[in-house]
Amino acid sequence: MKGDLISAVDAADFKRCWEIRQTLVGGSIDLEIFRRSCKPDTDARAAGFRVSALQLLIQMLPGELTGHIKDGQPTEALLEAFAQVPLIEGDALYVEELLRSIKRGV
Repeated sequence: MKGDLISAVDAADFKRCWEIRQTLVGGSIDLEIFRRSCKPDTDARAAGFRVSALQLLIQMLPGELTGHIKDGQPTEALLEAFAQVPLIEGDALYVEELLRSIKRGV
């Protein structure tokens, strides 16, 4: 729901969900697919939301992420940071905060 905090997710689970999304480009992905790929305590809805948000960010602002995208895919550092960076549903994504998170190694 708009204004809700999107849970941070385990970086390894987020990477698996990212890979699934890239494999099924253009296809519909049921939340259950993400849920089965994540640890039991991971919020699969949050992981799916984060995957979609990162995908949109890469498409819309590739220049902002220079150095964090290789061959069209996010680097490990970007994936790890995006799994944890604070996100609020329906709110702006602050790229500067994301880049600071990458530099801090969050």
